[in-house]
Amino acid sequence: MRVKLSRFGGHDFMQCPGGHDFMQYYTPVKSLGFAIRGLVSDAQETIQEAVAATLPGVPHHNCHYHCLRDAGKPTFETDRAMKTDLKKALRPKLSGFGKRLERLPEEDPCRLVLADYVSCLRSTLLIHGVAPFDLGGLRVFDDLQSAEASLRRCEEKGGIHF
Repeated sequence: MRVKLSRFGGHDFMQCPGGHDFMQYYTPVKSLGFAIRGLVSDAQETIQEAVAATLPGVPHHNCHYHCLRDAGKPTFETDRAMKTDLKKALRPKLSGFGKRLERLPEEDPCRLVLADYVSCLRSTLLIHGVAPFDLGGLRVFDDLQSAEASLRRCEEKGGIHF
């Protein structure tokens, strides 16, 4: 039987700042007589020490999510910096393009299409990511490349000039 003991006796283990609190709340659980075959927690050293002291011989594993999140932090931070650079480079260009777009006659059919592109590009700049796997900067980059390719195809067909 698997038992998740993130909360016991009204206390939240996830909020325990150190191993002493862990032992205080886990010892009564141990006394219930369950066969404890393993334990998973984050890699907090005080909890690892408490588990070793309270449950000698019981395997203690680190949570895969925490390990992956921590391992992915440098990649996520680099991605965030890339997204910031893309935003800084694109915002002035969008602003200038928006002003040029306003000068087009209202009856020009290209005006509406290009306004949609500008709107899509502005919303693309609002994309966020979540570590470790959802990299917002890469999504922004991919979306910008797709928009550029689409605009190039329109230009090649002779429908839109910009």
